[in-house]
Amino acid sequence: MFDCLLILGWMLKTFKESAPKMVRMYGSSIENTVYQIPGREYAVRVSCKDNKADKKLHSISLHHLVREEGKPFAEELRNFDEMFKSNPEFSDVTEINRYKKLLSKACQEELKNYDVIFCTTAVATNPKFIKATQGKVYQMIIDEAGMCTEPETLAPIISSKAEQVVLIGDHKQLQPVVLCSEAASLGLEKSLFERYAKQAVFLDCQYRMVRKSKEL
Repeated sequence: MFDCLLILGWMLKTFKESAPKMVRMYGSSIENTVYQIPGREYAVRVSCKDNKADKKLHSISLHHLVREEGKPFAEELRNFDEMFKSNPEFSDVTEINRYKKLLSKACQEELKNYDVIFCTTAVATNPKFIKATQGKVYQMIIDEAGMCTEPETLAPIISSKAEQVVLIGDHKQLQPVVLCSEAASLGLEKSLFERYAKQAVFLDCQYRMVRKSKEL
């Protein structure tokens, strides 16, 4: 997954006023740790940062943006949030389903306003993402592609129908973690990125280290 903060910072610094509009979309399990739905509990390991929304990305996080003042569905969503918060035992299935449909509609409408969407490969197969971006995804970039199983890579490519796909990673680093030994032996531990490694374009410049002084 992209380091959103680094990319966001670089794009804002590089393009300034011309920077593309960017949004971070999380999966339902993470969204619901912030805006909980009664009757649903998600196991979240406190020690795992990937199971929590990044607070520094609050201003571009989709589940917060749809609730901002002035957004078309904000008031209704906030009313639901207050109702659920004040009544954790709320069990009206009809109302809960109405909330879910409203949230889905709000997210779809909001996503249409952005040029760049940061998300995981799993979230890129979410119906909200697919409906909002149908026919509009020009380029899909999958970072750390060497750690994704082939289904994890292929699913978002197929669902988005992206015109151009860029896989970024290192085929000599850690392969996809496949717990089932039988599945691994049948080839699932080999990523799509590794299969195409011989056709890859290798980068010859990186910016993570301090530039070496000429005097040394």
